Amino acid sequence: MKMISYQNLLENSKRTFFLTYSMERIRLIQNTANPNVKIFYLEGKECTTEKKLLKEFARKMSFPDYFGCNWQALDECINDLDWIKENEYLLIVNNAHYILNSPFVILKEQLFSSFIELLENAKLEWENGRNFDDFPTSPTYFNIVFVTSESEEKFLLKLKKATSFGIVEI
Repeated sequence: MKMISYQNLLENSKRTFFLTYSMERIRLIQNTANPNVKIFYLEGKECTTEKKLLKEFARKMSFPDYFGCNWQALDECINDLDWIKENEYLLIVNNAHYILNSPFVILKEQLFSSFIELLENAKLEWENGRNFDDFPTSPTYFNIVFVTSESEEKFLLKLKKATSFGIVEI
């Protein structure tokens, strides 16, 4: 197995999502991350519907009580994170192939694409830094790793279709 580290992610992170089939690689990344990195672990099995996905983000990213449990509120909170003391972010989504994959989800592909677009926009906003209402932020690392099994080829195809970003397999 090729050695992977948190630093490897940073070197390849612009406009990129990461994909892995190995929790061992996640452990290597975690063990090599510096103390200023906040690692959020989300469980795809808890994101099978829109409501569950929003609740999983709120729970795992410690969103404030005012979180409205809707897409606009997710966008606002994921682009804020001022309640988190660390200054770099790594979002790891385990079992990513379960995201919005419930048989009860209507318009799955469109909803998944909207979700991926929200993550792309958040990543770009963090990477580029912001200057909103006298609250500027400097460029910040915000990386996203999707963890799935090799047998879930459909997820990779769905992700490729939904994103304008590169996908780097690690």
